[in-house]
Amino acid sequence: MNVTARRRVESAQDVPVAISAFDADDLVELQASNIDNLQGAVPNLNIVQGRGSANSVNVFIRGIGQPDALQTFDPGVGMYVDDVYYSRINGAMFSLFDIDRVEVLRGPQGTLYGKNSTGGAIKLVTKNAVESPESSVELVAGDYGRLESRVYAAMPLGDTAAISVAAAITDNDGYVEDPVTGKDYNSDGTEAFRTKLSWTPSERFSGSFSVDYTHQDNPLTLGRPEAPLVQIDLALGVQVLTLPDGSEYNFETRTSFPSDFGQKLRHRGAAANLEWKLSDSWLLKSITSKRWLNTSSYIDIDASQFAIGDVLVSLDQDQFSQEFQLQYDNGDNFSAVYGLFYLRENVPS
Repeated sequence: MNVTARRRVESAQDVPVAISAFDADDLVELQASNIDNLQGAVPNLNIVQGRGSANSVNVFIRGIGQPDALQTFDPGVGMYVDDVYYSRINGAMFSLFDIDRVEVLRGPQGTLYGKNSTGGAIKLVTKNAVESPESSVELVAGDYGRLESRVYAAMPLGDTAAISVAAAITDNDGYVEDPVTGKDYNSDGTEAFRTKLSWTPSERFSGSFSVDYTHQDNPLTLGRPEAPLVQIDLALGVQVLTLPDGSEYNFETRTSFPSDFGQKLRHRGAAANLEWKLSDSWLLKSITSKRWLNTSSYIDIDASQFAIGDVLVSLDQDQFSQEFQLQYDNGDNFSAVYGLFYLRENVPS
């Protein structure tokens, strides 16, 4: 398998980097519909859903990462989609629905990836539309009313361009039920879309342009306490709050929650990747992206049926990034890459 771990195309077997790479067939075998399904498939990788938030992801490589989704904390592992850097762990629970390959680079990657890649980097590379028509439909059904649908279609536009459209829709009932209202918590309702235009007008120039959109509108994501919670009240004295279902090990939990707050996500962006082959030895790449992220999550901090210290966390973020790469390869024993990266991020407090 060819990878771009060192910013140029190489065989995964020849790259002197601790890397795990997965192509589309590998992801099917892993039944990986989301990025956190790589948990257990990569050494030294811990990747799980964020605490109390269905749209954020906690990534640790070799023990280095960031569990907090607040805007004052930067991630410890760099997340990239088509070489575009995602600066927040909110909205980084990616759906893997039109992926060509995934590369997980373990260990510090600051030399080639720079910002917030102390633990490593995870790169998602989406499919490019090909010269011939292509389409696929995938349906998955499971317990708790789980239904996943993934659709991909691509077609040529003349002799030099092609376009692809992809979508993934997930609907899953939660395993925490409110006995009063019958409402399910910890459910998943995600809609993700991407369209991509590939353009190759000559042998020395190529480009791809993409637009993506992800939307979530879910009930609360509730945890469960691993020990009784002790509350000290000046009027009532010491109270011990036990698990609402009375059992420490019951996976299906029943609890009644006094809030109608949920979790909402709207994540969208556009990117342009351009390549110029200046000569047989020199290649110039430009990666331009603009992204918008809006999240609202009510987090149940105490993981009990009571609203103790619960908090509503909202994030409105937009970012613009521009990267230039100048690559040199004499085809023998010397290669080099020169880079310039600019990121402007706006996160109102």
